Amino acid sequence: MTMLKRRILTGIFSLLFLILAPIIIFYANGTIMGDDWNILATGGVLVRSMESGSQLFVNGKLKDITSFFTRDYFLKNLRPGVYTILVKKDNYNDWSNMITVYPNKVVESIVFMLPKEINVTEIKKFIVEDGLSSSSIKQTPKVNPNYEVIDALFSTSSLVKKYVSVLSTTTSTSTKYAIGTKENPIRNRHLLLWSEKDTAFLAWDGDIDSAPKIFCKYIKDTIKCDSQLIVYSFETKIINLDFFLGETEKILVLMGDKIYAIEAEQNQNKKPQLLYKGKNPDFRVFNNIIYIKDGVFLGQAEI
Repeated sequence: MTMLKRRILTGIFSLLFLILAPIIIFYANGTIMGDDWNILATGGVLVRSMESGSQLFVNGKLKDITSFFTRDYFLKNLRPGVYTILVKKDNYNDWSNMITVYPNKVVESIVFMLPKEINVTEIKKFIVEDGLSSSSIKQTPKVNPNYEVIDALFSTSSLVKKYVSVLSTTTSTSTKYAIGTKENPIRNRHLLLWSEKDTAFLAWDGDIDSAPKIFCKYIKDTIKCDSQLIVYSFETKIINLDFFLGETEKILVLMGDKIYAIEAEQNQNKKPQLLYKGKNPDFRVFNNIIYIKDGVFLGQAEI
């Protein structure tokens, strides 16, 4: 190759570098060219905690299918605007959210999907214990100690979880206020959970600058956090509620003959997900397990 050709090639590559380098830096910094050749700053959405094998749709178009190792997905270089995120998986409830994307911001959204059918394993009241070696001695039932412990959680005499005694200054008598009211909410550190008729509320009584993201919104390029939010307004009165397996952003709610789970995140597309339907059920969350009692039936939800 002659010296002239080398110089020509060097000049061509140098020119390409000068042209492409700004474009590469331009896109790497999260900016794109608008329809009118104006520069737009982009944003992103981090979709987290999807089940393996879930289908991720963005504005109705299939974006990806998750695997065991990739349950989170980062949608990047999105134009500012509103995007509909839909996650689907066979035998699971669909999850959807309308997310507003802001310039130079990454919005995080946590997917909450329960199986459409949740197994509730019965906890037997009696266990059969083998008798002595003699074949003439029949097997005798014995009270299951685990049953007694769990059943005590639902006992009216066990009021530690459901009630507290407050001394009335007017009557000098002890009055019981149910936990789960605004006056006596269910507490998870600085999070307070209660219901009023058919509506569930969540509040934060700590430093507002340390509040979870569910209490905060972007408003005109600034973040505004409120100390209280409405989780959801249901169709009927709430009988019982609690945090879902210790989670601060999900709750359990009992209404009539059904137990639902729902996320506390400010998602206008969220819907209650049925966990159990019976005749006259109640539930307790204890040691990160959901126990359900329905008449004489006592069971453990397998989630």
